[in-house]
Amino acid sequence: MKGDVIPLSARITALADVYDALRSKRPYKDPWSHDRVVSLMKEERGKQFEPIIVDAFLAIENKFDDAFEKVDIYLSQIYHSKSAAINQDNKPVKAII
Repeated sequence: MKGDVIPLSARITALADVYDALRSKRPYKDPWSHDRVVSLMKEERGKQFEPIIVDAFLAIENKFDDAFEKVDIYLSQIYHSKSAAINQDNKPVKAII
């Protein structure tokens, strides 16, 4: 599929997915900064991403950064609270009250 044959929702999701993948830490790569991802989106405008989708992203890119930071902090808190409640055998630790 190419161009307008690809649903608008899929074209928007593709950009959001790349943003998240690049910003996120993975076992095989360090996370990219927001500014680095924005730079890539500008470079890929008209190539990998439709210009109108990139333009819409650029109009609100600071909101992506804010949302990503908030979600990242939230997920870190959840991860740390869950890992604290699991012992070395990967079994939940019973609370002593």
